[in-house]
Order: sequence, then C-alpha cells, then structure tokens
Amino acid sequence: MSRATKHNQAIPVHAKFQYFLLMCFYCCRLEHVVRTYTKTWLEGQPPDADMSQLTTRFQEQDELFAKMHERFVEGHAHVKASLEAYLCEH
Repeated sequence: MSRATKHNQAIPVHAKFQYFLLMCFYCCRLEHVVRTYTKTWLEGQPPDADMSQLTTRFQEQDELFAKMHERFVEGHAHVKASLEAYLCEH
C-alpha cells in the first residue's frame, strides 16, 4: 500500500488490516475516487464529443454508479464495525 506523497514512499501494512485500510480510504476519499474515475473515463471518450454528449454518456452508467454506492455502503459499514469493535476492546 502506498500514499500519495512527494516521494511516494510505501507504507507496509499487515494483510490483516489491508481491507480495513482500503475501505477506510475509499470512504474518506470518495471524492478522490470519483474524480479519478471521471478523469480516466473522460480520457477514453472521443475528443470531438461536446459537453452535452459527455454528460449524457456519463449519466447512462446507472449500473456502475449503483455498484460504486454499494461499495461505499459496504466499506462504511466495515470501517464503522471495525472501529466500534476496537473501541469496545480498549
């Protein structure tokens, strides 16, 4: 796992905590996830498409948006349950 820094230093994470950290990152940085996805999606579109066409194409991805929302809900639930379990133990 790595973090975005000036030097892109890697941070070792025990496998036991990897899913938790990924879900925590996803929930906390949802804006970053959506922005990155949108940028990647736009780069794959025809260069001559106008804003109206791009908006229509982007909005037609209902299944993808539903899946992204499901991952967010699952991630949020996992992070919340993990933190509650940790806080109850300590």
